[in-house]
Amino acid sequence: MNAQWDASAVGRSSGASGNSPGATMELTSEERVLARARRHGRLVLIVFSGDFDKWMAAFSLATTAASMGIEVRMFFTFWGILGLRKKRRFARKAWLDKLLAVMLPSGLGGSVSRMNFCGLGAPFFQFVMRRKGVTGLAELVALAQRLGVKLTVCQLSMVTMGVEADELIEGVEFAGASRAVADLQVDASTLFI
Repeated sequence: MNAQWDASAVGRSSGASGNSPGATMELTSEERVLARARRHGRLVLIVFSGDFDKWMAAFSLATTAASMGIEVRMFFTFWGILGLRKKRRFARKAWLDKLLAVMLPSGLGGSVSRMNFCGLGAPFFQFVMRRKGVTGLAELVALAQRLGVKLTVCQLSMVTMGVEADELIEGVEFAGASRAVADLQVDASTLFI
């Protein structure tokens, strides 16, 4: 098969022929089973950054690999966990954790690593992506969860950053660095983003 895979095609009909260069394809359940049987490992993404553009890259890779039947695990640590924070909570926190809650960003797309434009970089790129019909970050995160990508948050980073479990999006797991190290030991391709 010489088709270009497009994770955003999962769950919708592409209308393309499938065998022409540049065509997008939707995987059937049989193709997913075959892809799982053919793979010799899995993909582990260590997400250290909370930058919008790096998260776009991480979730694009994760959803593409998952749509091809590859088992994908994402381990979020330090700045990376902040994008998973759906809300800031101040109640029942020590004063230092309250200060961190005010100072640290929450939610998807806080900033970009280049061309941040005084904080306008992420909204600018989101606008450009919408205009060009590119799948947005929130949709990629939801797609990753639907495809079975395992999202694991580093417990030490949560303590350090003053983030608690009820502040994070639904469907994440919590573990120490030993989980990431164990995942890396089992025939996995690894990317550090």
